[in-house]
Amino acid sequence: MAVFESVEEIWMGQANVERLIEYISDRDVIQKKYLRDVMAALDAGERAELEGILEFFLSDHTLEELGEAYFVFLDNVWEETKYFLSEGHYRYSRVAEVEEKVYFNEKYMKQYMVGLQITGYLWKTHREVHRWYKEKIKAFKGENYLEIGPGHGQYFLEAIRCHNFKHYTGIDISTASVNLASRYISRFLDDKTADYQLVCGDFLTYPFDCAFDGVCIAEVLEHTENPEEILRRIYGLTAPGADVYASVPINSPVIDHIYLFRSIEEVLQMSKRAGFTVMDHTYTAEIDNISYEEALKKKCTIILSVHLRHA
Repeated sequence: MAVFESVEEIWMGQANVERLIEYISDRDVIQKKYLRDVMAALDAGERAELEGILEFFLSDHTLEELGEAYFVFLDNVWEETKYFLSEGHYRYSRVAEVEEKVYFNEKYMKQYMVGLQITGYLWKTHREVHRWYKEKIKAFKGENYLEIGPGHGQYFLEAIRCHNFKHYTGIDISTASVNLASRYISRFLDDKTADYQLVCGDFLTYPFDCAFDGVCIAEVLEHTENPEEILRRIYGLTAPGADVYASVPINSPVIDHIYLFRSIEEVLQMSKRAGFTVMDHTYTAEIDNISYEEALKKKCTIILSVHLRHA
């Protein structure tokens, strides 16, 4: 569901999107060409969603601050990519090495979350993953739904809007993320009677009081030291027949990515060891018109999206 509901609202609302693109393009000529192609690939609904997101952030940010948040995220990825291609591994491998720099650094997390949400529309890999999620989540049904690491709240909001569960829970280790997601959902959720909660806590130790029939864990496993432990915990918390959506970056260096997945097969085998059946999966690579084998060889970022089921 788009943030705006009419064609007139969509076209009246393009000013902020165009202004942001202009700001970024003026700063970086490479981004100028890339973003021109990206904008051409967005459909009207996605443009409207992005405009609504920018309007939301502009309530307490300037457009220049939004542009700077985008560059904070971009520069972070670029620096970590140079390190990864040179050294063959991520810079950090333990949560303790990044939690003060990222998760418990409220100022940085606010910029990081803004930049991440913008790239959800402006980066091809993020956009394609988002599209696949929106289609998959429509078929998830049951009593209780859980999202692990909802971040800015976009995916959590879309799950609630499907009205396929009675209760929705989101858990995130970052206070800044929980606060942002709470504000975001409060702003854009039309159904004020929806039964949902967002809690700040550690997924591995939080005392959940129900079994879940649907779970989303989008780009979280790579932030952990032992992703198989996370998957086993999800399996233990889900009811038989429960559906799980997961997205997992492969060869994707970011400051707080600490577990390096090197192939799709690695993720699928890990999921099976945790007890899940792989129902479906797809992937998108950051380079167009490249085979999976070539993407692995070049160590370019691949994002896997996978639908798992508790058999």
